[in-house]
Amino acid sequence: MKKYWNLLLCSFLLVFTVGCSGNSDGDEPEGETGELLLTSSAAYIENNGTDQAVFTVMKGKKNVTAEAKIYQKKGGSYDVLPSTSFSSKAQGEYSFFASYNNEMSPAITVTCLTCQLTRNRTSLKVSSTTCWQCKLRVWDVYIVL
Repeated sequence: MKKYWNLLLCSFLLVFTVGCSGNSDGDEPEGETGELLLTSSAAYIENNGTDQAVFTVMKGKKNVTAEAKIYQKKGGSYDVLPSTSFSSKAQGEYSFFASYNNEMSPAITVTCLTCQLTRNRTSLKVSSTTCWQCKLRVWDVYIVL
């Protein structure tokens, strides 16, 4: 009888060990495979302090924006953005990258431009010759120079 109990106990231990082997083939949680990628809703924004670029951080197909940190390069240092959006009143190019689970995304650039658009029936004026994309009410206007 003792022999059967030992055999039964060994069978349960074997089943328990195989059943609890878990996800030991990789360090990444399920669904989080692939490259870490930072994207922006706009590559160009107007430097009025209200137009903004909204950032999204993706790890493969999973949106990890809430858990990731987004950094802005300022000179030789990097500052963490307090939110997932960026606006500025200063003209220039701004560089950003994201980090998540000890992984860094490639850097992206958002350009702030001075754009003043006026619209009438026949013409559209742009006050800056470097303006590539500006918003006019609800339409996006693309200007190729």
